[in-house]
Amino acid sequence: MTRTLPGACVALSMRGTALVVGVLVANGHARIGRFGWKSQHASLESFAVDAYLNEMGITTPLLPDENTSSGRDVSAFDPVPDPEDDGQDALAFANFMRATKKTRPVVPSRPRYWRGNRSSSGRAARPAISRRSRPRPRARSSTAAN
Repeated sequence: MTRTLPGACVALSMRGTALVVGVLVANGHARIGRFGWKSQHASLESFAVDAYLNEMGITTPLLPDENTSSGRDVSAFDPVPDPEDDGQDALAFANFMRATKKTRPVVPSRPRYWRGNRSSSGRAARPAISRRSRPRPRARSSTAAN
């Protein structure tokens, strides 16, 4: 659904800043970013191609240059000529993402979650974050018989 909304509709419904980014599959045509960690891609194809290169190191016709490792060229260690993918794999990734349904939100079973946790001042209190998922085991008594 995000893909089908016009950019103006997305911009009107936003609370933050709309980032206008280039679309790789449209020769740099600019649109509002919708995908990626910081909405750095405006199309699923651009997102898939970028992820294929940056996460797996696979080049495509849209991003044909290898990434460097700490500024050093790594092409001597890669025997496969670039681009390594003809673009079909990245397109299949984008089609898969389009076909994936939106996940349903998890509804908490406790109504208190919806009311909020209020402190004595009437302001909402922030819940404490615990690193332990289970209670700490009790120390064994030194007087216990073995």
